[in-house]
Amino acid sequence: MKEQDMTNRQIKEFKPRDHFEFRDCEYVFIVARFENLKSISSYNNEDYSYFIYIFKQEHKLVDKNTMETKAFNVLCFHHVYQNFDYLTRNILPVVKEYILDKELLFDFIQHLVELDPELVK
Repeated sequence: MKEQDMTNRQIKEFKPRDHFEFRDCEYVFIVARFENLKSISSYNNEDYSYFIYIFKQEHKLVDKNTMETKAFNVLCFHHVYQNFDYLTRNILPVVKEYILDKELLFDFIQHLVELDPELVK
């Protein structure tokens, strides 16, 4: 059983990455790569489009009688980038507003590089 689990993990490691989720305090960053349809991608000749969503998790009071609170994800930022180059040139100023720690910012960039289509080929 453990050998089979190990093989599944190894297979997952070699799959090309199409998204990642990154957390810093109350913020959640989701960056995803989607393959363009060939008929649509003819106008920009790109294989992938990239999306970023930044959420802030806030706790709100839902019942005054029991003082029950629930966590809600509030959308802070979202954008679509037409290619990886455009994404990498424009995402850093946005992300720097939410990630203040330089080491965490470096970790985020490392995950971002894994979405590079040149690494998939």
